[in-house]
Amino acid sequence: MIKLFTQIKSGNHPCINNDASIDFFSYSIGAFVTEIMVMNNYNKWLSDTKAFLFCGGPTMSGMYATSKYIYDSETYKSMTNFYVHNFETEVSKNKAMSRYFNNPVDAAMDFKSMLTIDMMKDYRDN
Repeated sequence: MIKLFTQIKSGNHPCINNDASIDFFSYSIGAFVTEIMVMNNYNKWLSDTKAFLFCGGPTMSGMYATSKYIYDSETYKSMTNFYVHNFETEVSKNKAMSRYFNNPVDAAMDFKSMLTIDMMKDYRDN
């Protein structure tokens, strides 16, 4: 998505003008991604963004994404265990991920704040 935004805003997209606003119509887990993108506001390109979230919007802990169109039940269990129940432990096993999520990088903070309803609530609410 950032590659597409960069292409648009630098004037290098063949069909979209660089002054176009970037808006979202997002469904399900795409709504989750949209929230994180808008929270992050990469290069301030999404300051005036409008987002319509359809059948989505909660933190990852509130999602029930088991569907043949999203991911199967085993993947759902694996993703929930990794991101919701064991995130800090799993991140600590990898030096690069540990560095990324333990430093105050905005994108990492935005993502982390959307994992569970209790994690970084004040940050997410702001």
